[in-house]
Amino acid sequence: MWKDFWFLVRITLWTTFRKPSNLILYFGLPVAGILLSTLLYGSPGQTVLRVGVANGDGSEAIAADTAGFVQGLDNVKIVSLTESELKSQLAAGELDS
Repeated sequence: MWKDFWFLVRITLWTTFRKPSNLILYFGLPVAGILLSTLLYGSPGQTVLRVGVANGDGSEAIAADTAGFVQGLDNVKIVSLTESELKSQLAAGELDS
């Protein structure tokens, strides 16, 4: 059974890569696509995640604790809003989450 398996693997690889142009097709084009998308969509600077916080909790301690933790993360800007302001700014695209 193993001989049959390795025979099939060997024949498949041999038929796939017998032409040098197939190596470029299978390995070169995906690498070129990754590099091209990185160049097009990669940003040179750091982006800041804009997070809106609406305190709908009755307890100030839990909401303040959570907002303080998120504020401590790198590249995160916290904005305290009411729930209606939060929904409108999310819809407008002024906030990320």
